[in-house]
Amino acid sequence: MYVFTASGFNIVSGVPQPKAIVELIRFFRDGTLDAPGGTVSINGSINPIPIPGQPGLGSAVVNGRSAIIQMGTNRIIRYAN
Repeated sequence: MYVFTASGFNIVSGVPQPKAIVELIRFFRDGTLDAPGGTVSINGSINPIPIPGQPGLGSAVVNGRSAIIQMGTNRIIRYAN
């Protein structure tokens, strides 16, 4: 399992606003990969990343663990690992 992180700033009306992303990536020997979770923070607002094919669900890293999140309520449905 690899953890990809990036951070920086958006400049909005001359004011820097922080942004960051954390993404979990698992590479398999057959050349495929899986991204079981991730989190995006823009100006301090943490947002789950939508899960393709699962409407209303997203993934986020919560306390270092990949979690499945109900997008409407931001409640943890279950931990993926």
